[in-house]
Amino acid sequence: MFEFPSNTKVDRPFKIKELLKLINADKETRQEAQNIESITMINAISEPTTSLKPSKEVNEIYVLKMTILTEQIPYEFIKQLDRTIRFQVLFKIWHLDQVKYLMFYKGLGDKIAQYRLFETEWQTENLKPIEIVKDLTELYKLMLSSIANFNFRANETLHDWLNRLNEVEGLEKEFKKVEKQMKTEIQPKKKFELNDKLREIYKKIEELE
Repeated sequence: MFEFPSNTKVDRPFKIKELLKLINADKETRQEAQNIESITMINAISEPTTSLKPSKEVNEIYVLKMTILTEQIPYEFIKQLDRTIRFQVLFKIWHLDQVKYLMFYKGLGDKIAQYRLFETEWQTENLKPIEIVKDLTELYKLMLSSIANFNFRANETLHDWLNRLNEVEGLEKEFKKVEKQMKTEIQPKKKFELNDKLREIYKKIEELE
């Protein structure tokens, strides 16, 4: 992930009990939270701290560091906590010397709408400089595309990017299904037809990527 500007750095620890009360956690979520050792806000990325202009979609970005006792991710707790924050949030989940990044793509209308959760595999932290961006939305796009491993096209909106990603993933599933059918097909004519279909699907994926 990225090395964020020093001006954005903060050190604000949260009490887990207070967060559980904030999200009105149920029994299952409280059970999940027992795996959380600590939660700290480590970056507050905003116009005052970066000079990057906000937008309706991205007004600020918080980076929360969560240290957990085992590799079991408290997904429901994270989902509910994210839903209470009217900013975009990057979660850095630490276990021992490994980190996993999570981020919801969400809309900030009258109600917060979480459209999809993206996450990386467990990995060794490898911070790199942020590319030059024109505003907070562009920075958010960089973060999302880094986690999802799917780049934005020039001037592509968040909504269009998500639709394109969903379409690609759907085609990839279809490709695997047809590929499996072709491997078990014994009739030569049918096998050629399935092979043609595979080429067609692959071409669509290439166009969308």
